[in-house]
Amino acid sequence: MKILKNIIAILIISIFTISCSHDDSPSPVPEPAPIAGSNQYYSMITSGYYHSLAIKTDGTLWSWGNNSAGQLGYTTATTNGVKYPNQIGTSTWTTIATGGSFNLAIKTDGTLWGWGINDFGNLNDVTIGPKTLPFQMGTATNWKSIAAGLSHTLAVKTDGTLWACGLNNNYQLGDGTLTTRKILTQIGTATNWKEVAAGNTFSIAIKTDGTLWKWGALQGSTMSPTQIGTATNWKYISAGDNQALAIKTDNTLWVWGNNSGGQLGDGTTNPRVDPIQLGTATWKTASSGKGTTLAVKSDGTLWSWGNGTYGQLGDGTNANNMTPHQVGTGTSWNTVYTTLQHSLGTKTDNTLYGWGNNTNSQLGDGTTQPSYNPKRI
Repeated sequence: MKILKNIIAILIISIFTISCSHDDSPSPVPEPAPIAGSNQYYSMITSGYYHSLAIKTDGTLWSWGNNSAGQLGYTTATTNGVKYPNQIGTSTWTTIATGGSFNLAIKTDGTLWGWGINDFGNLNDVTIGPKTLPFQMGTATNWKSIAAGLSHTLAVKTDGTLWACGLNNNYQLGDGTLTTRKILTQIGTATNWKEVAAGNTFSIAIKTDGTLWKWGALQGSTMSPTQIGTATNWKYISAGDNQALAIKTDNTLWVWGNNSGGQLGDGTTNPRVDPIQLGTATWKTASSGKGTTLAVKSDGTLWSWGNGTYGQLGDGTNANNMTPHQVGTGTSWNTVYTTLQHSLGTKTDNTLYGWGNNTNSQLGDGTTQPSYNPKRI
């Protein structure tokens, strides 16, 4: 009896399997191709004056906006704005940086690449002129930190050495001269550099011992790297057009430089030669642009201050703010980046948002219309 039950069970299963394996229903209709840039999740963002650049969570590289100098990196130069994020090649990347109209990026293999405008050798190429496709800058495979100013480049290798090239009319390369360098040149002999940031005509950096350094023209002129104060607990830096900010390991935010538009957020227009602490709040990250500052507090809220002429403060207006104002009520902001006239931000779920001027489609939302509030890209 038990054997008979087993045979019946096997027959039932076989019949079910055969009936399921033969499907006369029509093949499913393929889903339409996604709109360029849709369903993209981003882990790193940055922007030039009129274009944007980002790394997706899978390591792929994307760009959109103005392409007059080939800064989008996947097509010939054109003045027409590219309205959606488009992928650059098929490689995977770890780090990106943007100047006014050029880009730097490090691949997962540690190589350094650049494209866009190259008027002063800022792309480590003596052949002056725009580079419309990414090309490898030298042969080294141990790059770890990069920064792009208006026309100069900074880079740190895994051995802690500091390198620079490009325009040097304000000592922004830090080699003690005013000589423009068209090839990456080592700055000094120190081997404990950790992170760099580049402004319009100045540079700042953090060493592995937590000390903060500056050179170039920022409320004074310094010919070579000079330590700022004596603190040894700096962990994050950002350089704007003519101002800078830094965060310490206790998550306090410090600002200095030009303050003509209230971009330092201290309620005045007084310039600051040395870093001053901004309030008593604790912060996660921040970005300094051209007279505009964005920052994310430790609680995930987004704040902005300074120049808001183009809506880049994201507060629904085009007014300026001389002190930090909260943007919306969200508590899941993760990273922010602001530049000339527009801003970008990601939330903890890696969704991407843009706001501010959009005449060159630098917001990547498919239009050329500005947005005075963060808009999902």
